[in-house]
Amino acid sequence: MIIRPSALLCAVLLAGLFVACSGAETTTDESGRPMPSEDAAEDAIEESLMSFNDACINPQALSQGETFPVTLIEPDTTRPTVAVRQFLTLEDAGLVASNRVVDDRGLVKNTFTLTEDGQKSVQTVYQFRGWRSALCYATPEVTRIDTIFALRQPAQQPLAEVQYAYQLTDLEDWARRDDIQQNYPDVRDVLPTMNQAETARETVVLTGNGWRSLRVIRRTDDANEPVPGQDAPPEATEDASNMREW
Repeated sequence: MIIRPSALLCAVLLAGLFVACSGAETTTDESGRPMPSEDAAEDAIEESLMSFNDACINPQALSQGETFPVTLIEPDTTRPTVAVRQFLTLEDAGLVASNRVVDDRGLVKNTFTLTEDGQKSVQTVYQFRGWRSALCYATPEVTRIDTIFALRQPAQQPLAEVQYAYQLTDLEDWARRDDIQQNYPDVRDVLPTMNQAETARETVVLTGNGWRSLRVIRRTDDANEPVPGQDAPPEATEDASNMREW
């Protein structure tokens, strides 16, 4: 086992009130300021890219934070609403399955659940000022770390700026479908950027769990928020489905 010189490095700030031991994730610049290793910086950036992945679609009926299964009440089955058409398109693509029931009042209730393929695509991402269950059709991937700068932040958690390049990879076949692109127009805008290198910069912060993106940290300080970039929670039971009229 190789022990790096930085393996015992700790950041001790705020007169000893804050202590963050980061192990081999942390190195220092010429002035002794803590900054992430290249591997730690890449991990933090990839978490952030997954959390804010643009290559994800969010059906209208999930725009308020609802999760699967989703039940839509169809006022007029001869003229499906946008919300219903979006889910029917997902069904044609094999991402959801539907169960249509007519109740005693003659209302059509269509319950949509994720298929096995849909479960593979669903992720929790930050959209519309909140964490949402979305179906992602490509994966953002860091291709290189260009520079890492330790930032001057006396008496606060260590911060660093990371400049990097990334690209979208692993395009799902269902995103190429015309009906998907018609009902989710943003897909058309994203597809031309596939496998094209983009450059960006981001601030990362040293926490008790290592280096993480500052923009992720700012949106996950509530204990009730889902873990960013990870698979969305398992589906709720059918009795707990989100029922809305569209």
